[in-house]
This record gives sequence, C-alpha cells and structure tokens, in this order.
Amino acid sequence: MARGGGVARRPARRRCAVKRLLTIRGLSDAIGIPPRTLRSLYIAKKIPFLKPGHRTLLFDPEKVLAALEKFEVRAVV
Repeated sequence: MARGGGVARRPARRRCAVKRLLTIRGLSDAIGIPPRTLRSLYIAKKIPFLKPGHRTLLFDPEKVLAALEKFEVRAVV
C-alpha cells in the first residue's frame, strides 16, 4: 500500500516497437498461402526470413508480402 492511504498503482506499460514474427504455419494462416509453397519460397530465398536457431525460422508478414508483390504479374490490356 502506498503512503497516504491510497491504493498502490502499477507503473504504466510502455508499448514496445517489437514486430510480430511468425512461424511458417502462422504465416500461412495469416496470409493464406500454403506452408509448402512458403517453404519453397524460403528455400529459393525469394522471401525474407530470420533464423535465430538451428531449425527455427521466423518471418515478418509485412516484409514477406512486400517481397511477394515483386512477383505480381499485371494484366496487359
């Protein structure tokens, strides 16, 4: 209890600027591309990824979508 008889208050939480990183399965659910396709794109180094451990792969969905936009084929009219 704080002095003065008041209720002790927690300090306000600060928002972190940490981006949400996803696994292949989470990325697949988020952007609607099958995990097998994402693995093929990762192996071909067509999408950006982080590899913090031996087997762990993490993806930033915003960067992946930006990379995939480069492969968009526009219709010729």
